[in-house]
Amino acid sequence: MSPVTSQASSRRTETSNGTENAPRPRRTLGQRLSSPTGGVLLVVAIVFLVVTGITTATLQRRDPSYEASQALLIDQPRALAAAPSGDLIAKLATLRVKYVSLLRSDAVIQPAAEALGVPPEVVAGAVQASAPPESLLIVVSARSAKARPAAAIAEAVGASLTSYLAAEQTKLGVKAEDQVTLTPLRSAGARQVEPTLSRSISVALVGAFVIAGLLYLALGFAPAVTRGSSLFK
Repeated sequence: MSPVTSQASSRRTETSNGTENAPRPRRTLGQRLSSPTGGVLLVVAIVFLVVTGITTATLQRRDPSYEASQALLIDQPRALAAAPSGDLIAKLATLRVKYVSLLRSDAVIQPAAEALGVPPEVVAGAVQASAPPESLLIVVSARSAKARPAAAIAEAVGASLTSYLAAEQTKLGVKAEDQVTLTPLRSAGARQVEPTLSRSISVALVGAFVIAGLLYLALGFAPAVTRGSSLFK
């Protein structure tokens, strides 16, 4: 091989090595988005935002729902004052569960409905009760499309349950001073529970994620779309 040929070959080799080792220039955001995969991601992002916005707005236009709660304290004043004990408190806590289970019975719902002047099924469908742990409370809750009826139902059912408890003990011959009582701690105040912006956004985001994910799978795996993409190279 002649010296001239050897030098030319050496220069070509150096040039080739320099080209291979040179860092690739970074692409701009516009270049990435103009690639096939970038276009897919852009479409998915736009759909995600649109679905989130539309779903949130739709959920916020739903009819409002209000919830009112009244806390009732179960007590046996004379017995607790004379000799408070863990057994007595445990008995009262157990009684709570009994009367929570009776809340939706006809014996409680019917008098409340008569006091409100509404059908019993309306009251039964709106009300529920719970017994919070580590307390002596029965919480009566009611939901309605308006705040005032929700509060009225909760208070009427709480009053009916209190009357039922007193009548039951009187029938059993328990003296008034020895009876277990239910005492309302506060009037039932209503608050709007549906729709709330935070819940609407949460539901909308879940739906948008699902739709965007399905759309990405539909577009991202299409050979005509993804062939030759260098977005992540």
